[in-house]
Amino acid sequence: MYGLYISSDNGTNWNHYLTNINVNAIIVNGTNIFTGTGSGVYISTDYGSNWNQTLSNQIVFSLSLKGNNLFAGTLTHGVYISSNNGSSWTQSSLNNVNVGSIISNNDYVLAGTSSGVYISSDNGLTWNEFNSGFFPVSNIKSLLITSEYIFAGTQYYSVWRRQVTEAGIKKITSNFHDIFSLSQNYPNPFNPATTINYELPPAKDGMFQITNYVKLVVYDVLGKEAAVLVNEKQTAGKYRVTWDGSAYSSGIYFYKLVVDGNIIDTKKMVLIK
Repeated sequence: MYGLYISSDNGTNWNHYLTNINVNAIIVNGTNIFTGTGSGVYISTDYGSNWNQTLSNQIVFSLSLKGNNLFAGTLTHGVYISSNNGSSWTQSSLNNVNVGSIISNNDYVLAGTSSGVYISSDNGLTWNEFNSGFFPVSNIKSLLITSEYIFAGTQYYSVWRRQVTEAGIKKITSNFHDIFSLSQNYPNPFNPATTINYELPPAKDGMFQITNYVKLVVYDVLGKEAAVLVNEKQTAGKYRVTWDGSAYSSGIYFYKLVVDGNIIDTKKMVLIK
């Protein structure tokens, strides 16, 4: 029988709510329970005794909370956002895909869609593809964030993972010069985070963009690898990545840009705590 079952005695007994409604997702915030269903979002403020329906014109597959924002992943219409516990909703700019899973942490919201993973660092205002490394780009059915990795469960193509630090990679423009370049990080010295910019040029004839395999790696003063900030194929353009040194000790570090196996440049930075 469809619906939602709630137990108040660790699963010994169950009470049935939302009878004959297909419930796809559940999320709890204090006394509020939010369910994503085949007929919108249902909300209870009294542990399930009473329910109010909202976003009733959407099939909701997934839900996530980030601060005061509630995110709903829908069938064919992307992500909807509510900042008032579901009383009203706004469709985000990610608006034309199936969103089977959606998760968040303190920094990002990630949506697992029928066209791969999308990521937002501004509470869903804008979204960027986060699909480098997938082959092929898959229908994402589930997502998980740990302290080190983002895991994506796909339809037919198993489970993939990517380092959380790579979520900070951002292409800031497609305008470029004709040489590779690695900029000095800023601020420097820093505590705890710093930003690194680099640039990848187009093909020599300037007629098309090439895809380079790019690595940006941080090393400690002894030459031991401390963090991998970038490890993927990228097209020509200017890029920005942030390194958070909160988990690292004070000292001198070096960061190296390697493109297609060739060392482009190495620079020094200082973490002070």
